[in-house]
Amino acid sequence: MDRRHIERALRLGAEGFAGLDFRCIDTLSSGELGKADMSPRFDVRPHQLDVELTDASETGGLFGLRFD
Repeated sequence: MDRRHIERALRLGAEGFAGLDFRCIDTLSSGELGKADMSPRFDVRPHQLDVELTDASETGGLFGLRFD
């Protein structure tokens, strides 16, 4: 995804699902959000969860699940 499109995709998701009992999950590689062209009119922080997905150790995985 082009860095110009990251902010737009996140903003459309946040606005599109506002008020609905629904969640949209976006995953970005570490550092990608920092490279994005973020508009000062859109604050991503209220929508952001700090979850680290890793397979670097036996305790890593996707929310406690391992896919071997």
